[in-house]
Amino acid sequence: MPVVVALRAGHGWFPAAEKPVATLVDDVEASRKEWTKAAAVTDASPSPPPARRA
Repeated sequence: MPVVVALRAGHGWFPAAEKPVATLVDDVEASRKEWTKAAAVTDASPSPPPARRA
């Protein structure tokens, strides 16, 4: 189950937690939209892997 669905799915939150959880859900949804856009970009080359230390 995706995180956003789990956070919203009929779960009761204490009154003090409702707003922070709603803000978190909004942030996760916005991030998901940005990652979807970034994944669709075809003109960017992937970053090389980080150098390994010996």
